[in-house]
Amino acid sequence: MDANTDKNEVLFGWCDKSTRLLLDKYEQYLPLIGPMKQFKNKKLMWIQISNDILTQLNIERSAVQCENRYKTILKRKMQSGKSNQQSGAKRTRVEFEEELNKIKAIDDSLEPEILQGPGKIIEKNKENIPKDCTGKKKKKMTVSETLLQIQKEKEEKREKRHNERLEVLRDFIKIFSTDNTTDNNSE
Repeated sequence: MDANTDKNEVLFGWCDKSTRLLLDKYEQYLPLIGPMKQFKNKKLMWIQISNDILTQLNIERSAVQCENRYKTILKRKMQSGKSNQQSGAKRTRVEFEEELNKIKAIDDSLEPEILQGPGKIIEKNKENIPKDCTGKKKKKMTVSETLLQIQKEKEEKREKRHNERLEVLRDFIKIFSTDNTTDNNSE
């Protein structure tokens, strides 16, 4: 690169070369984050990445700029993914897709261990575990149907309470009648 390009890079933003270096270093340093590892937290990793960009490309970037660039790349990837899912929408190219796929392979925060969907659970090891789900969509009910269903449920509950009371009364009568007969026999 010539001096003009370097000045434009510093003034106006990120070029492909610096972004690829950022993603490569992120992939390299990500497993080294944690207690008893090289980087105690991500903030220290971003500082190291900004130092690497300075030494290798002679472009000065702060740790916050590096972190924000990474977040921007992820946002753009998600936006293009949503756009590609819409019918009739023109397919959009995902920038730095290869680098992001490498990072995704080692970063568990980008892909959860368990995904839940209607009728199945997908674990990280790609096994499908079907759940007890009929898969049928619930039919929307009209207001009158809903009111009828509520009335029916209330009636069933009332009937259940009535039967429970009758059962208690029958038990009481049995106990009382057996006590009465034993009292009459003892006299």
